Amino acid sequence: MHKRALILVLLLAGCATNQSAYVREGVQYGVTEGPFRGRWWSYYERGRSFLDGGFYEEARRDFERALDERDLDQRWARTYGLHFVPQYFPHREFGVALFYLDDLSGAVTALERSYDQQPSARATYFLSQARRKLAASLRDTEAPAVSVVAPDIAQPLAGGKLRWVFALTDNTYLDTFEVDGVNVPLGPPSPRAEASLELETRPGRNQLLIRAVDVAGNVTETPFEYAADFDGPLLSFDEPVALPGALHGVASDLSQVAALSVEGVEATLFQTGDHAYRFSVELTREQLTPPLTFTASDTLGNRSAGVLPLDVLKLADATPELRFASAPSVIPLGPQLAALYEGARLVAVAQVADADTGPEVRFTNLAEGQRYLLDEIMVDLEIIAANGVKTLTVNGAPVDIFPDRHRQRISRRVPLPAPGPVELVAIIEDTAGQTRETRVTIERTLTAVETLDRKLSLAVLGNVWEGPNRDTRSEEQFISDELTRLLFEQGRFDLVARDTLPQVLTEQELAAALGARNGASPLRDIVPAEMMAVGMVRKDPESVEIILQAINLDSSQLMGYADVAGKVETKDDLRRLVGDLARRFVQDFPRVQGKVVDIRANARVYTSLGAPDRIRRNMKCLVFRRGQEILDPATGAVLGAPTEIIAEGWFDEVAAQLSAVKVVPSPDTAGGPVEVQDYVITK
Repeated sequence: MHKRALILVLLLAGCATNQSAYVREGVQYGVTEGPFRGRWWSYYERGRSFLDGGFYEEARRDFERALDERDLDQRWARTYGLHFVPQYFPHREFGVALFYLDDLSGAVTALERSYDQQPSARATYFLSQARRKLAASLRDTEAPAVSVVAPDIAQPLAGGKLRWVFALTDNTYLDTFEVDGVNVPLGPPSPRAEASLELETRPGRNQLLIRAVDVAGNVTETPFEYAADFDGPLLSFDEPVALPGALHGVASDLSQVAALSVEGVEATLFQTGDHAYRFSVELTREQLTPPLTFTASDTLGNRSAGVLPLDVLKLADATPELRFASAPSVIPLGPQLAALYEGARLVAVAQVADADTGPEVRFTNLAEGQRYLLDEIMVDLEIIAANGVKTLTVNGAPVDIFPDRHRQRISRRVPLPAPGPVELVAIIEDTAGQTRETRVTIERTLTAVETLDRKLSLAVLGNVWEGPNRDTRSEEQFISDELTRLLFEQGRFDLVARDTLPQVLTEQELAAALGARNGASPLRDIVPAEMMAVGMVRKDPESVEIILQAINLDSSQLMGYADVAGKVETKDDLRRLVGDLARRFVQDFPRVQGKVVDIRANARVYTSLGAPDRIRRNMKCLVFRRGQEILDPATGAVLGAPTEIIAEGWFDEVAAQLSAVKVVPSPDTAGGPVEVQDYVITK
């Protein structure tokens, strides 16, 4: 084995046996590293070498011998002292050998036993292959059935990132499942399965394209339509807006209008359609304190707000209704403002509309260069179109509007997931075919808990297992580079620069670290990170298996595990597998937030996070406190709130509804006592 900038984890690879018959293309198979000891790990190692070379009967016999001594599939099986077999899966490899020997029923039995003892992507892949071959004789023509368990797509969704759950059934066995082209793991082939994944929903009416395939190759492709409500209620006041007196108008919202008020006075709502309302509100002269504001909310909590578009301020109580047909005298008071007289009496001050210059949309609560400490903001839009509105989009996403109304107001939730400048583009088209574009650039600024140095630091130390007799250096380098790129794009971890990592880390050093269960990991002094990701790649004649394991360098515990397996014939096949691996690995480390609910002695803090939030013991976390909200002095927009790191810690107890955190103030935190209602977030 050649040394390179990877970790050498295995005791495998290199010492040939005298069985010269097991040579193919100049490579010796049926070998172990070091002397053959006649123990379970030797048979397992030699069996995998036979399997790599396609000597399936010899591999089957060796796996049977290994199973006679140790019949439990597991990771990091200890042989003696501080020596380990990183992947000991005798049932699985026995099943793979039987698959290649065309003993499909025996292969299924062995592979299912392996999956029950220790789930793996390789067992799933070969179970699918075996089930597919068995299904060829069943003449199955019935495609799988798929339904959405959650969320409830019969109702408008709240938007943002949601966990979707699908139920799948088939008359034989399910094989693969995709949502919008993304592969979703199903586990081993089964007539029934439940699949879940997190998806970022899109505003408005959308669809998910579902593709389910069973082992016989029958395909179900179907769209699931859903509506996501990112908008506050759409409002349009009847023109002219004349006060004091009664205001009227129309409102609409995908998830129903819950409340509407002007200057704190609740409006009366009259539902006129599924999502449409008329409203009415009466304002007296005493309630007219500028600026006159309105607010409206829907049943999902989305909110629209703004300043009332006042057209006419009535000054003469004796003229409750303005009779423009009587042609009052109009005297200009300045740009867009005029005084209205009836004879010698001043009865009103009115806004004078500009000549039609085409449609217009304005961001009323945004200013160029405005900075936000929020990952999502509400954008208030004012829509003006003398000819009526045909379409309106914000960053390409459509906004529902009243087509025949000249002036409208609506607010939309806009995610700001990444730091830096964010450009918002609104494009409006009126019924006469005129269009206008409005742009504004704002900036997303990270809070203290969101900065990269407050995320879990991860060292990706490359791929370490390519099988004892196969030269896959080009694939290894591609996998390592692609995986690092994808993890960087995800932004979940603070990736440690490669040039700060050790050139070679021996198997003995890693084994010693894994054996140090009661003390600090010796690797913490070698690898400048909190967690280390170790990749493993294995090739046999028909498939590739890629594994990524995460080791906590403080506790020496295995903290995360993701694996994929499949047939790889092209670089695109390999890229797809690595992309699937990166997604699974990141999902194993969710960044979730909860609150401190209780404080006990010995620096133990109880939080609202629990097992359903996918946290585990020894996961690191931050405890922080929010400051007061910051408002923009010009627009009044909420710009966010600063955060203050109080302490760091780790979860040492996880239950269904709560968890316990051991907190440790660190030199670079604010320190001070943790308080109930402070926040906790996984690091």
